[in-house]
Amino acid sequence: MTDTLPISKIKPSSTNPRKTFDTKDLVASVKREGVLDPLIVRPKGKGFEVVTGERRYRSAKEAGLTEVPVQIREMTDEDAQRIQVVENLQRENVPVLEEADGFEALMTTFGWSARKLAETLGKPRRYIAERSHLAHLRGPARDALSSGKIAEGHAIVLSRLDEEAQEYMLGRQLEHGWTVDRLKQQIETEVEHSLDGVPWSLEVEYAEMRACAGCPGRTKSKPDLFDRATRARDACLVASCWTAKMDYAIDTLADTGVQRVSETRRRSTAKCLGLDDWADAGDYPTKYHESAVVVDGARIGQQIWIVTDRDLLAGRAETDEDELARMKNAADSAVEWMGSEKELSPLGLALLVRVMARSKKRDRVHALSLAELGEEDEWDGVKAVQLAAAILSLTS
Repeated sequence: MTDTLPISKIKPSSTNPRKTFDTKDLVASVKREGVLDPLIVRPKGKGFEVVTGERRYRSAKEAGLTEVPVQIREMTDEDAQRIQVVENLQRENVPVLEEADGFEALMTTFGWSARKLAETLGKPRRYIAERSHLAHLRGPARDALSSGKIAEGHAIVLSRLDEEAQEYMLGRQLEHGWTVDRLKQQIETEVEHSLDGVPWSLEVEYAEMRACAGCPGRTKSKPDLFDRATRARDACLVASCWTAKMDYAIDTLADTGVQRVSETRRRSTAKCLGLDDWADAGDYPTKYHESAVVVDGARIGQQIWIVTDRDLLAGRAETDEDELARMKNAADSAVEWMGSEKELSPLGLALLVRVMARSKKRDRVHALSLAELGEEDEWDGVKAVQLAAAILSLTS
């Protein structure tokens, strides 16, 4: 049933996802013909609230009407908001951010799932997930999308990041004008932090921060938002949280006496050894080794065994021919003892370090030294250092 209400008793809705109203043409029509289609309103406080028809309501006010036709319905906040979202979707050329805000409101305010929204609105779940996530865009990114500086695809990718990362990658995107796929690649390189092998449990709170399990910033947590390849990487997109947890894990290990080591800086500091002052000792803990935690690079947070002994790192320049021959024989025996299925034995590698030391070079083993040990392939000198301490502990 259609009623008539004084326009002064009607207020617009604060939950209407539609934020822009072009009333110029409609005002002229309302002045000539009046409001032909009634507004849908509901009782609210001492008056009424517009559920649908806000453009007609605004046009009537601008046209100077004092009354408008209405249909009065009793409905809950959820019912009103659902109707508003559905009506807004039926418009042509709905701004994506208005649609996103409407979806997000139903999901956060009323607990709707992406599945329920998809079924109610007749949209694919991935469409719902991506559009609703656009509501997470912060000011600069929202403005860039609204003004056309970035496309919807770019905005969806940026909306997955926290505020700091959003602003950083938006600047990079505006500077370079990447495709959507290239932007994804850059985010993977510059922003994503792998959760594989991190030194904390993903299932519980850590460092006073929420658990990684179920976190919306984890790629595995949103199957509708990330493609299969991205989910398979199991990465964190909230750089501030990941960094805080990693720093806490490293500090906790260091407090127990574990040495900090860098894999990206050559020089040491008071708190951390640089590359010039340590070498990876592999999986052979002996009296020559000490425990360390990597503070940067690809192995950040991993606890490893290292060698810091100056003789092992720098090598010994004094090696006479008799000693060289003895080392070669020992290496040959070690290779024979290890059998054909294995490569050069730990003893052979240890002696290889000594041979390498004759030329005072740590980085690569020369072909001459390798030939003396009866090996055809070139070995990485650092790999040799890794096992040297273990052998010396057995032979000393």
